Amino acid sequence: MEVLTKGTIEPLMVALRDKLENIEDLGLVLNPKFSTRKKSDDSAVETNKTWTVDPDFPMTALCLIDTTVADYVGGETYKLYITWEDGSQFPLKGPIEFRVEDD
Repeated sequence: MEVLTKGTIEPLMVALRDKLENIEDLGLVLNPKFSTRKKSDDSAVETNKTWTVDPDFPMTALCLIDTTVADYVGGETYKLYITWEDGSQFPLKGPIEFRVEDD
């Protein structure tokens, strides 16, 4: 499980694989968004934020997590969900769990 330090803004990388082999580059999808929720009570922390594509790995989403937000608490586990549009499809991937720790 990935661990982020409270008070930082850093990317959480999510490698994806298209089982139908329709997508080879996430840079071609529309409306890339991510949200995070606290695992303990499922409350929303960050919602509807845009993710980008890792330029070196076109099937890896970079979700910039801002742990300076007051709702992130050290010692807690969070769930990340990512989505995008691909034609008439709206995939939702997750939860991808990560922790936030104090320095």
